[in-house]
Amino acid sequence: MTAGATGRSNAKYSSVSYSDFGIVVTSTSTGYFLPSLGIICLKCFHGLPLGSLRKQATLDPLTVIANRRYFSERALRELKRSNRDSTHLSILMCDVDNFKDYKDHYGHVAGDAVLKQVARSICQSAKRPGDFCARFGGEEFILILSKTSESGALKVAQRIVGDIVELNIAHKKTLFARITVSIGTSTKPGGDATLTLERLIQQADSALYAAKESGKNKAVSFNSKAKFSSRYFCFNHKISPLAMTGRLAVSQK
Repeated sequence: MTAGATGRSNAKYSSVSYSDFGIVVTSTSTGYFLPSLGIICLKCFHGLPLGSLRKQATLDPLTVIANRRYFSERALRELKRSNRDSTHLSILMCDVDNFKDYKDHYGHVAGDAVLKQVARSICQSAKRPGDFCARFGGEEFILILSKTSESGALKVAQRIVGDIVELNIAHKKTLFARITVSIGTSTKPGGDATLTLERLIQQADSALYAAKESGKNKAVSFNSKAKFSSRYFCFNHKISPLAMTGRLAVSQK
């Protein structure tokens, strides 16, 4: 990189290094601009601990969990490890049901609070060393579960659906009268090294769409034949959707 390529003005710095988190400036007097990368580094960043800079680059500022950019980097590493070790790898795509209606009724501040609670609850399911949770965008969250089969991923997804229900966050604009999530799962079998990360995410998104279309507040898995699992979780295993609907209808009168 030439001096002219940096586009800096009267800037002096001792070194610039590269890492998974982008460009790290170890010393600068006034700052510089990298037009080709769209990065501005000002003097105000000088002196910040390297860990703080890395956190700012990888965390979602609202929920304080990983952002989509870092998820992509981490997920690619896990996919490579899965291919190398011939292990299963699963992805869960989670979406808060009727979230726009919630914000319209309760306000954006309340909506932000819900996203924080949901993020914490979802990420508690990422327990193994290779598991990872991130905010994918808006009210969508995504998890990658290492060494997890299709049935295992669906069990985790069902548990998350139940955990969100147990938060018991009121939502008057839904049939369930509380905040719920729908989840789509996809799995790369251990012996399949052809599935890309993009394809896995597409499959999970398709399963999420099926969960939404079939009533929400449930988990649906996408299998290799592109069929959707009929298994789901609504409130708890002891209450059927019909009974649940009747009970809520009575309670809302």
